[in-house]
Amino acid sequence: MFGTAESVDPDTNTVTVSVEADEGTFSGRAEGVETDVEPGGTVQVYGTVQSGHVVAVEGFAVVTRSPRERLSKYGFPLVGALLALGAFFRYREVDRAPLTFEPR
Repeated sequence: MFGTAESVDPDTNTVTVSVEADEGTFSGRAEGVETDVEPGGTVQVYGTVQSGHVVAVEGFAVVTRSPRERLSKYGFPLVGALLALGAFFRYREVDRAPLTFEPR
């Protein structure tokens, strides 16, 4: 399941995860997890949900450590794509009649 880390307790290696599902939002607790995720980060937990919304963790992956990482995850590739488009149109122009690109 994917979710957002609500709280992290490094002393007990416990992460409280908020999960959005079709049935609604619920919180679960992943115990025995050693990670450096911050509250607000996105995580993926593999395991079995037991009573009390406790997950017996078989695997744990950090997707985004903190909300600040979204800038590097989405922002920098967007800037790169815009630079590539700019370089393309610097040496090409659009011929509107047949909708083709022609060298300048």
